[in-house]
Amino acid sequence: RSIIMQHGPELHFTLKDFIKQRTIYGSAVTAITSVTRDRKPQGPADRHTNVPGEIIQVDLKQVGGVKGSQEMLILHGVCQVTNYQLAVRINGDSAKTLLEGTKDLVYLFKAHAASSKIEGAGRVRQMWWDGDPKVKNIKDYWIDNNVQISQSSPNHYCPKVEACIKQVDIRVARICEGYPVYSNNWLSREFWIGQTS
Repeated sequence: RSIIMQHGPELHFTLKDFIKQRTIYGSAVTAITSVTRDRKPQGPADRHTNVPGEIIQVDLKQVGGVKGSQEMLILHGVCQVTNYQLAVRINGDSAKTLLEGTKDLVYLFKAHAASSKIEGAGRVRQMWWDGDPKVKNIKDYWIDNNVQISQSSPNHYCPKVEACIKQVDIRVARICEGYPVYSNNWLSREFWIGQTS
């Protein structure tokens, strides 16, 4: 308000105008910097399990590079029960790199649950994906290792992992804006991984 009182006459904007604007529109800065979303209920948190890390929702996020072997990706996983989030880096878009990324993600969930007193925590039994056709290339490996991969139908997605990706994406964008030097794609990817682990 003191800024309005001091510089208002120069800008032809009075305190009365400011109060009227706040009454009609609310705080513009808060509206711009805060993201709110009405969440639809997804059923009980213990849907199908009550063991943390047994079911994870997984999705890929491109953070840079050119489509194909130069692509820079993040594989983002969210625990169905606890909403615990982890991410791993993937370099290149191939079945081999996707398989290695999923192995790393499963290992991370197991490692993070190592000190848990809950029996079976961190042992991934199911991975829920969106309708990404690339996932079909790794299904056989995971079936042989007793991990079921479920995919939603085309043009549908897992809302929990998408909301988490959006949340982390906003955080990373704020970090990159506040970082004193230019943050390129690989640095943004490392910030992303740091935000989830």
